[in-house]
Amino acid sequence: MLPVLPLMDLLIVIGWSSLAVGFLLKAIAALTRWQPTILTLSPIDFLFVAVAAFLFAIALAARTWVSEQQPAVSAQRRKQQTLDAYAALHTNDVGAEVGAVGDGYTAAPVQGQAPAADPAQRTG
Repeated sequence: MLPVLPLMDLLIVIGWSSLAVGFLLKAIAALTRWQPTILTLSPIDFLFVAVAAFLFAIALAARTWVSEQQPAVSAQRRKQQTLDAYAALHTNDVGAEVGAVGDGYTAAPVQGQAPAADPAQRTG
């Protein structure tokens, strides 16, 4: 898929550049008797080019935003954010850690504590 951000940046640069050129042509026309054009484009034509470029950039940004808000994409993003938040909350948990030898459901004893006595192994 083609990256969209460089294309939006290009459209914005084209818009501002054409506005600057149009302003320069209008300033020359206002200060002198000469009506300058570039490739037969007058200042108002450069204004139209700038408006078109800005509208295309806005439409491209809106289309990108809408495509990212699709239910499947947003559900996947929410799932990943939830998993990341859960992992961040439980990275420093101490206490009920899973034992390496156990079945995965019994908590390992915390260091410094004696393991609990198993009633099945009592002799006496």
